Amino acid sequence: MSQNKSNSQEPSAPSKSQSSTTLSPNESLDTYPEEKLDRLVSKCWTDALMKGGAGFGIGFLVTLLFIRRMWPPLLGGSFGLGVSYKHCEHYLQQQTKCEPIDKVNANKL
Repeated sequence: MSQNKSNSQEPSAPSKSQSSTTLSPNESLDTYPEEKLDRLVSKCWTDALMKGGAGFGIGFLVTLLFIRRMWPPLLGGSFGLGVSYKHCEHYLQQQTKCEPIDKVNANKL
């Protein structure tokens, strides 16, 4: 009566390294680099607005509840913008990796 759970489960989702090589349904092979960059930059702006706004909001709540100064919202917003900047930098570096010149020259031979 007891069934083996590993047989009844579906295959797991692809790992991070596998998913980076596969294309999403809305991304085709003939996408222009400018469109990819535009998508990344818009993702960065959205991330900055969300994290900066959340940091400012948390700082504003701290101001209302505890401290009655202006620096907590500014500090929280700055932390949020800093985190979003680092994430944006990571996105751009990850998507614009180039092959080393040794590998390119070896492929041409």
